[in-house]
Amino acid sequence: MKEQSFEIFLNALLSATEKIEEKYFHLPVTYRAYIYRERAYCYELYHQIRKLLPIDFQYVLSGEINKAGHPLIVGSCGSITPDFLVHNPGHMGGDDNLAIIEVKTIIGADFTTEGEGLLKDIETIQCMTSIKNGYYKGIIVIFGSENNEKKTQIERIYKERCDTEKVILIIHDNPLERARLFLSQ
Repeated sequence: MKEQSFEIFLNALLSATEKIEEKYFHLPVTYRAYIYRERAYCYELYHQIRKLLPIDFQYVLSGEINKAGHPLIVGSCGSITPDFLVHNPGHMGGDDNLAIIEVKTIIGADFTTEGEGLLKDIETIQCMTSIKNGYYKGIIVIFGSENNEKKTQIERIYKERCDTEKVILIIHDNPLERARLFLSQ
């Protein structure tokens, strides 16, 4: 049942990436052509996913739920605020937590300092997918078209640090294009 629900959600997420317009992907700014802004991208991704999920989908997509006071999570994973959760709010049973998602811009996907940036997000997802009644899958979304060398390094770190059976890496290169799953073989 969870696998089927996860596939429905993942398909909605990937389809939603095709609908993210330039103005949410590359935020126009004064004195520069654009800048990547994680919040602008996340809000539009949330909006597009919600439009695509079936009305009777058994989970709720929530944005930036602070888990700082959650007694079952803080002791294991610390004080966290994931970008998205797909869950049944208010419940922590075996079937209540489907996915935890962290989003990073290609520029903001820093992996040079432990406990910060992308490395912190990886730790969060690894923890939240391994605790009792934790999340079925974790998803890392990296968006931005620049720096293919950095993407290669991110893919290497993903393979080294993530349980690739539980955590999925998605690369979204350009607005109005479908993001791609990174398949680690």
